[in-house]
Amino acid sequence: MVGGMSPALLPEGLIAAPHLPLDRRGAPAFEQVPALAEHLRSTGVRGVFVNGTTGEGLCQSLDERCAGAEAWAAAKGDLHVILNLGAQAQADMLSLAEHASGLDLDGVAVVAPSFHRPRSVDELVDMVLPVADAAAKPLWLYHIPALTHVPLDPIELCRALLRRCPSFAGVKFTVADLLALQAMLEASQEGWQVAWGCDELMLPALAMGARSFMGSTYNYAAPAYLRLMEAFERGDHETARRISRQIQPLLDLLGERGPIRVGKTLVAAWGLDLGPPRPPERPFTEDERDTLLADAARLELLTDAPFAPPA
Repeated sequence: MVGGMSPALLPEGLIAAPHLPLDRRGAPAFEQVPALAEHLRSTGVRGVFVNGTTGEGLCQSLDERCAGAEAWAAAKGDLHVILNLGAQAQADMLSLAEHASGLDLDGVAVVAPSFHRPRSVDELVDMVLPVADAAAKPLWLYHIPALTHVPLDPIELCRALLRRCPSFAGVKFTVADLLALQAMLEASQEGWQVAWGCDELMLPALAMGARSFMGSTYNYAAPAYLRLMEAFERGDHETARRISRQIQPLLDLLGERGPIRVGKTLVAAWGLDLGPPRPPERPFTEDERDTLLADAARLELLTDAPFAPPA
């Protein structure tokens, strides 16, 4: 039992943060969700974190977010689906939570608002409790202070949620600090789960005991990450280190050229055109796209995808 509820536990392995499927005009194309779900399932992904950062959740209207949630609930099959309810206004979180309560989802998540920011653990928990009640699903905290600029102690947040929120299940911990991860994993034995959110640091996280991983690059590089995990588990640390070294250039591509448009371009290499990013990111020009695909094709990490350098 976690936080007073008996939620479906987050599976070990990869939880992808899927992209928002759009058509060429930038309108939602949720009819692509079943194909995206099948692609993720076929590459070894165990679940999805919907409408987070990679899913451009805060770039969607509430109606769009609800429609996307319905699409993922309908297409989930054996995927573990967590829906992010984060918004700047509590009223919007409540609307999304009430809608989510009627869907076949395995959990919901909240993230601290980044404009009018909570100044204390109690302020954030007070804001979250009605949302958790309305959703009536296992609740996850999405802790990503680099984007929210809310530097509250995540362990104290989890402890407060554990005390006050019967549905609290765990934390998506996206902090590129291995000592902080170690402290969180140790504290989580008090009664919550931890999903690591820094793809590039999978190997040291495995060594510290992390077993569930939520991230964007699992959309198109899941087989490589699974090989890393398998090598680590069988004690082949040289292979695990080699794959880990190959991961960093992939993350550099996202950081240098735009995480959403790079990610969607690489998913398209698997045969799934998810459209352009939403503003403020702009789509690639044809030349930029060809350059990216040529650079990606040279990464041994991505040999599972049907990459081919442009002629």
